Amino acid sequence: GKWRVQLGAFGVAANADTLWAKARARPELSGHPRLDVRAGKVIKRQAAGFASREAASAACAALGKGGLPCLPVEN
Repeated sequence: GKWRVQLGAFGVAANADTLWAKARARPELSGHPRLDVRAGKVIKRQAAGFASREAASAACAALGKGGLPCLPVEN
């Protein structure tokens, strides 16, 4: 899908890796590959492959309840 879940934006790659280590085991992200999107010196950590905005939003809602806030973004 063309929608992604953005878990955060980091200036330090190790911080992005730490977040992914916590998030990747969550069922909302199962089957969704990790993406690192560079924006200057910042790394946006995302999970790709959501079929719709609604699916990405639902994943973010569930992740947020688990203490991992995120936002849906379009590819």
